[in-house]
Amino acid sequence: MGYRSVEYGKKAVRRNYSRMRYDIDLPDLIEIQTKSFKWFIDEGIRELLTDISPIEGHNGDLKLYFEEHYLSEPKYDIQESKLRDVNYAKQLSARVKLENAVTGEVRENIVLMCEIPYMTPSGTFVINGAERVVVSQIIRSAGAYFTSELDKKINQVKYMAQVIPTRGAWIEYELGSKNIMYAKLDRSKKVPMTTMMRALGLSKKKDIYELFGKSVYLDATFDKDETKNSDEAIVDLYSKLRQGEKVPADAAREFIRMRLFERRRYDLAAVGRYKFNKKLDVTARLLGTYTATNIVDPTTGEVVIPEKTKITKDIIHILKENRALLRTEVISKEDSLQNETPDEILATRLPDGGETLFTKDNIVNLRTGEVIVTKNTEVTDEVLAALRRNRQSLDEKVIKYFFGRDVYEKEREREGVIVEMIEVTVKDKETDRIYPVKVIGNDQRENKEYITLSDVVASMSYYLNLYDGLGSTDDIDHLGNRRLRLIGELLKNQFRIGLARAEKNIKDKMSTTTFADASPSNIINMTPLAGAIKTFFGSSQLSQFMDQINPLAELTQKRRVSALGTGGLARDRAGVEVRDVHNSHYGRICPIETPEGPSIGLISSLATYGKVDQYGFIQTPYLVVDRSSGKPLITPVFKYLTADEEYDEVIASAATALSQEGSITDEKVIGRYRGETSVFEPDEVTFMDVSPKQIVSVATSTIPFLEHDDASRALMGANMQRQAVPLLKPESPIVGTGIEYRAAKDSGSVIVSSVSGYVTYADATKIIITQEPEQKIMVGNNVLYDPAKPFTYEMAKTLKDYGMGNSETFNLIRFFRSNQDTCILQRPIVTAGEYVEKGDILADGPSTDKGELALGRNVTVAFMTWEGYNYEDA
Repeated sequence: MGYRSVEYGKKAVRRNYSRMRYDIDLPDLIEIQTKSFKWFIDEGIRELLTDISPIEGHNGDLKLYFEEHYLSEPKYDIQESKLRDVNYAKQLSARVKLENAVTGEVRENIVLMCEIPYMTPSGTFVINGAERVVVSQIIRSAGAYFTSELDKKINQVKYMAQVIPTRGAWIEYELGSKNIMYAKLDRSKKVPMTTMMRALGLSKKKDIYELFGKSVYLDATFDKDETKNSDEAIVDLYSKLRQGEKVPADAAREFIRMRLFERRRYDLAAVGRYKFNKKLDVTARLLGTYTATNIVDPTTGEVVIPEKTKITKDIIHILKENRALLRTEVISKEDSLQNETPDEILATRLPDGGETLFTKDNIVNLRTGEVIVTKNTEVTDEVLAALRRNRQSLDEKVIKYFFGRDVYEKEREREGVIVEMIEVTVKDKETDRIYPVKVIGNDQRENKEYITLSDVVASMSYYLNLYDGLGSTDDIDHLGNRRLRLIGELLKNQFRIGLARAEKNIKDKMSTTTFADASPSNIINMTPLAGAIKTFFGSSQLSQFMDQINPLAELTQKRRVSALGTGGLARDRAGVEVRDVHNSHYGRICPIETPEGPSIGLISSLATYGKVDQYGFIQTPYLVVDRSSGKPLITPVFKYLTADEEYDEVIASAATALSQEGSITDEKVIGRYRGETSVFEPDEVTFMDVSPKQIVSVATSTIPFLEHDDASRALMGANMQRQAVPLLKPESPIVGTGIEYRAAKDSGSVIVSSVSGYVTYADATKIIITQEPEQKIMVGNNVLYDPAKPFTYEMAKTLKDYGMGNSETFNLIRFFRSNQDTCILQRPIVTAGEYVEKGDILADGPSTDKGELALGRNVTVAFMTWEGYNYEDA
């Protein structure tokens, strides 16, 4: 059996018996922690401060803006913080601007906001001197989901729909008895779906039929619906939300508008917008249908796609390129529920859509009754100055409107509802009757991170289309519909909660303070923000005391994925489906490593090659098939795919035999397509697995000959390796799997060089590395370094002795107590005179040997089979 010798770092050499054609390097194993925290520091804090600015007082005359923010250096380094039992943290301060909205006067201060625990390079936090890890949480992604179940009484398939934001009110649709469709807003009592349609701004029955088309379900729902117009519908919807309370239509409309379309109350986040646009795209449910009418270019009148054309992938491509053909306004800006009620708007634009604004009514001095600005006056700087002069005598609403946020913006946001719509014909499977169906998708140009009426109308259309056989249902356990909340997002959510509490305090303080007495520092009290962060790190279910028994335990905890915690599942309520292994877990979540007991399946581990994309979906890499030469060749180029993206690909297994040039040598290939394993022709293959260890986690992949193990025993093995205590003389395994070096290096328990150069000093307490200088160095007439000559150890030693050039010191940890009361001791594995590259391991930590993970001993075992009677524990 052939093997090749492979070096792991500078010290370890192993025989590699693998038959793999390409050896793809593992990604950074703790990137899931470090990259996300870096995003929070670089972008997350800024986004939050921008969102909350400006904070306006209750009477609208004071405004507080958060400008740029600063982070100080930590007071103590990591080791010192542990010894002193304090947090390793940075102070966050921000430049704050207080503005008098009426006079335009400004005061600025730099205000200390709070202390933010800062992540160490190994992905942990030091809180009160102890290392902690924040575990990633797996949750259901925001989006529109459609599911089905069979009603056994009447033998009919019923569909359910849920429109779920990241935070805010849910919208749900369901089919009741007698074919009546119901809608629910924010888990309230249900109303007929047509009531909800009227509330959105489709007042007349005729409008609804015109938009959604004729349907037996709509007929039955109208019979049940007691409302006759938008106002009645909105009052009915409000009374369901507020346990029967009745209010005037305008108040109800404003309440529901705030619930759904106010950025502060309703947030989809970027992931929700991405999922909405993907699911509610009109072109996604047209394949195989026929156009019911000519599709005409609105500008030229030319027929682009004639009626009765079968919609193929090519036609869909044409529609995607020319979405203007499908766009249409379905609710005017006057009727749209999304827009502020007309009496809230005090200035309007001319119908020609110009930028000039005009006052809608007379603006009156409340004390004298005198008209300050007449109706239909152009809003200019002079008009605003006149309002400023009379501010003491104006209605509070006028002050807030004209001196609040940009008046132009307020008017510009009043838009009609644009959707993408097409009429197609479908065939009834039972009667073979061909009939037209209206298919509505949302406006795909949409990028707002809150729901729009276009999304709501499209979700209703999708729900109706399901009963006509268009569209598809979703599997909520599929990893395309579940995403990870990493440390950055979890921290951002806590930060938002703290800022919202602080904002309330600031507003209260503003209402009791005049501008003359106010300064940013005496208005701001950031105690609630500091409290929210402290609570998160101290007592959140996801912030855990670090498991520091051995490097594998540390690494596994940093890569752990939990479905528990705030906004997640509860152990006692989670069903079997959520806990089960799903085909989309392949290469993303380990099917083996999970605890036994009540948390089984709720806590799992990221697979070895798994990465997380910008939306929080887990990706895994596949080798790309290159077809440019005419025949399929597997290349060493790989591409990361999410569970959704790999759905339509044929992926060959990693064990597929390849020729020297990369072509598949077998006549048939074992591969996966849409989650099912099957046999394929080599020509059908589009991707190939990068490695056999791709499907399991780091802990599981340290088990040699894993494929010969019983699954439940492998689970115990993977879990129990984390409990191995460090030995006085660690010994790396004779039979390894090749992952030991990377596991030790990325765990954070060894010392990794951050520079290249010669080791000029090494003992049990520190290692000094001297780097090659960039220019000539002289002391008097002595040339210590000349770039023309090769850099040698003697030169490096001389530079260090003279204190010249760049030397980096690495301090070793000696006899330090770990979280689990074991001993942390680092031992140098380099000696003076050695040349090291950046990224090389300089010192072993606990349970590592020559830079490799070493959890146990290489024991000599006598083994005897005894007719199978010694199987397991018998």
